[in-house]
Amino acid sequence: MVGPEVAASASQAAIAALDEIDLSCMKSPNKRIRINDSETEEAEVLDKDEQTLEALKEAAAEARSQLEKEQQDVEKSISNIVEVQMREIQEKLAHFEKMDLLMEKDWRQLKHLKDLVFADQLSLLQEKPRLQRL
Repeated sequence: MVGPEVAASASQAAIAALDEIDLSCMKSPNKRIRINDSETEEAEVLDKDEQTLEALKEAAAEARSQLEKEQQDVEKSISNIVEVQMREIQEKLAHFEKMDLLMEKDWRQLKHLKDLVFADQLSLLQEKPRLQRL
C-alpha cells in the first residue's frame, strides 16, 4: 500500500494527463474521433468480415443448390434420351419381327410354288410318252 501523499500525487498526475488529452482533443478534435474511429473501423471491419463470410456461405449454398438442380436436370435429360432410344429400338425390333414373319411366309409360298412346278414337271414327264403316241 502507498501513503496518501503518493496516492494524491498519482491522482494529480492522472488528472493532469487527462487534461492534456482533453486539451489536445480540443486543439485537434479529430484526434479523439480518430481513436473512436479506429475502434469503429475495427468493428466495421469485423462486421464486414462477418457479412462477407455470410455472403460467401449464401453463395456457396446457392451454388450447391444450383449444382444439384443442374445434376437432376442432366439425369432427367439422360433418362429421357435413354427412354426415347429404347422406344426406337423396340419399334425396330417389332418391325424386324414383322419382316421376319413376312419373309417366312414368302419363303413358304416360294417353296410351295417350287413344289408345284416340280409336280407339274413330273406330271409332264409322265404324260410326255403318252402325248408322243398320239
